[in-house]
Amino acid sequence: MPIQNTWRFRFLSGFSSKTAAPSNNHDPSASLESLERWSFWATIVIILGIVLEALDTVHFAKSDDTLGDIVLKLVADVLVGIGLLIEAVCIVRAIVETRREKRESDEKVAEANKAAGEARQHAAFSLATAATANAQAAAANKRAEELRRDNLELQASLRPRRFSFRGWVTGDPRQTETIYEGLKPHAETIALIQSVPDFEAQQFARDLAGTLAAHGWKPRIVMHDESHFPDLALPEGLWLFPLTKSVEPASTALWNALIQALHTMGITQHGDMPVQQTLDNRMPGIPNPRLDPPVDAIFVRVGLKSSSGLVDLHRRELVREGEEQDATLTNFVRTGGKLKHPATDGTMVDVAIGPDGKLASADPNKKLALPDREPTFVMGSLMLRSTPFPDQKPEPPVPKNPLEPSI
Repeated sequence: MPIQNTWRFRFLSGFSSKTAAPSNNHDPSASLESLERWSFWATIVIILGIVLEALDTVHFAKSDDTLGDIVLKLVADVLVGIGLLIEAVCIVRAIVETRREKRESDEKVAEANKAAGEARQHAAFSLATAATANAQAAAANKRAEELRRDNLELQASLRPRRFSFRGWVTGDPRQTETIYEGLKPHAETIALIQSVPDFEAQQFARDLAGTLAAHGWKPRIVMHDESHFPDLALPEGLWLFPLTKSVEPASTALWNALIQALHTMGITQHGDMPVQQTLDNRMPGIPNPRLDPPVDAIFVRVGLKSSSGLVDLHRRELVREGEEQDATLTNFVRTGGKLKHPATDGTMVDVAIGPDGKLASADPNKKLALPDREPTFVMGSLMLRSTPFPDQKPEPPVPKNPLEPSI
């Protein structure tokens, strides 16, 4: 077998499909171009042979050759030469066109591959965009549901309290009437009702007295000079004080009826629920009503409608705003945006997406100094939080330019 690197092997491999291909990838186009080159050089060799034959005909003419024979041979040789020359030109043109066609084909393939790559990137981006859109839609639906719930709670918190359901839209009136069934066994119980100087509380106190009277109780509106209970004490909520042991069962029945009525109205905030102070379980620091002379009765303290529901609504809204801001920054970084943020050591670091899908430092040796998003309820000199205060963070470095922000 001929050695693969010799011209003989390259020549034979161009004419034989059975010849073993070299170790590298065998390109049919390259083989075709090689054959065309061999055909071109063979044509040139033939043309040279014809030229030599023409010279031989002219210089070495036989004595018996006539001028016509010589001219005829020369014309024949010239025609063959012209044909071979045309064939050589066509071969050269074929090689050039083959190379151009291959180059254009390669360019088209490259463009097709590039277009396919861009299509795959676009498809991946579309999938990522669709996933982000679905996540945003889910978050929007969640927020809408939370806002709907908060709106219902806000409406309930703004409605005046009633024990008789007067002014409230309810379902079956017979079902609401069962709320008062527990009061009937304690008819003739005396209820002393005192409200803070507030219109809503006074209206609730009158409604409470009227409802109790309709079910056989003996309610009476009292003032602070009779009960010796300060107007500024327990300014919010609803409080029950059984003044003797004998009325504690009646106080418990009233406590249950008030809870059922308020829940039926949609008032579910803890601060609006009645609180019962039994004789054996009085909260420290709370003043006790004192009547002179003592009487077997239940003292009912009607305070302002609790503001705890509004505080909780505000807290939830602050939490949602913080979550939305974090989601916006996270999507910005996830889609290739560049973001810097202070680290706990005061330096600025690049922001990346952590394994938990939240914002994190791109430098694994540093930690982002994320803002504290836990709402704090301020009440005088007290600050109430749902989580402990964070550790003290170091002061960020002072910028060289006093007009330059530190973050």
